[in-house]
Amino acid sequence: MVLKVIFFSFIVAVIRLHIALQAFQDATLEFSQMKVPTISKILPLFKIIQLHLEKALKDPDLIKDKSSMKYWGLKTAFKCGLEKINIYLEKALAGDYPLLSAGK
Repeated sequence: MVLKVIFFSFIVAVIRLHIALQAFQDATLEFSQMKVPTISKILPLFKIIQLHLEKALKDPDLIKDKSSMKYWGLKTAFKCGLEKINIYLEKALAGDYPLLSAGK
């Protein structure tokens, strides 16, 4: 019985990780296209990833897991990803290029 609970918790954690990483996979595929202007796509995709990670961090199961043992560092990974995407968003918004890509 205990093994079933541990296995189920592991499967839930893997599914949550897969869902969280799907946003990164989608962004990677989008940016890997050749001859496609990306500046107009960067900000919306960064924002989508940022919102996705923020939503994942507000997941009730992650909030209840005070020991961080149930999801084996998943909360930490989400926080690190969010910190990194915030750095890239800040850099992307620092210049005038986002305004140029918006057009009229």
